[in-house]
Amino acid sequence: MKATFPLLLLSLALPAFAAAPGAAPRSKVEYYSAHVSVDASGRVTDADMLGEVPRPIRALLDDTARKVEFEPARKGGVAVPSRTSLTLKMRFEPDGNGDYLARLEGISGGSAAFDKRRRVPFPGIAASAGYGAGVLALLSIRADGKVDMANSRIERVALARNGEPSDDAARRASFEKAVLRAVAKWTFAVEEVDGQPLATRVLVPVTFCPQASCEAWPLDVSAPDDARPAPQDADVQLARPREALPDATQAP
Repeated sequence: MKATFPLLLLSLALPAFAAAPGAAPRSKVEYYSAHVSVDASGRVTDADMLGEVPRPIRALLDDTARKVEFEPARKGGVAVPSRTSLTLKMRFEPDGNGDYLARLEGISGGSAAFDKRRRVPFPGIAASAGYGAGVLALLSIRADGKVDMANSRIERVALARNGEPSDDAARRASFEKAVLRAVAKWTFAVEEVDGQPLATRVLVPVTFCPQASCEAWPLDVSAPDDARPAPQDADVQLARPREALPDATQAP
């Protein structure tokens, strides 16, 4: 059975997206994560939205998550219940009447999902000098959801100043340190297979934008397509959505 997702979900007032006085309203993309329970048939039986979710769309996102069908997790070749994550990519478009239309643009499943995270601070000296960066961090997540810093690292940094590529080692290091300090306090909702939580690794892209909008910033540190390492237990296969819209890449 193929899950059907509505393109236009609802119209709602979102004051947090308000444009500056005199400026035209702009569309905005937001990412929402849910931790879902999947039974041995691949049906979602429970969905918990993670992080802050606007009240007008919480029920709708919850309902959307429950309609996703999965290939169930397997242990020793046998389908078993699991807990995994979904990322929903939502675009909010101004409707011309002061409200916004919410559209589901992408959905991806699997891997650990953010439970609690602090925003990564922009290094002050780098910001004042016009630097921006894209940083890709490879994080090792323990079974309790905390980041194992001893086995986590920065995979890649794309650095630029005033829109042009830069190789300033000091500024590069300042962005790396900012990311590592922040992620040390993050926690994740990890995957569970047959009631057993799994340690894993996740690739997390972090973009530092010197402009008001990240959409104009040209740096790209997108994660590879296969950004979800297999569990250490070779007998375990993780749950995956059977049908999905184009992948939604989670970015802080």
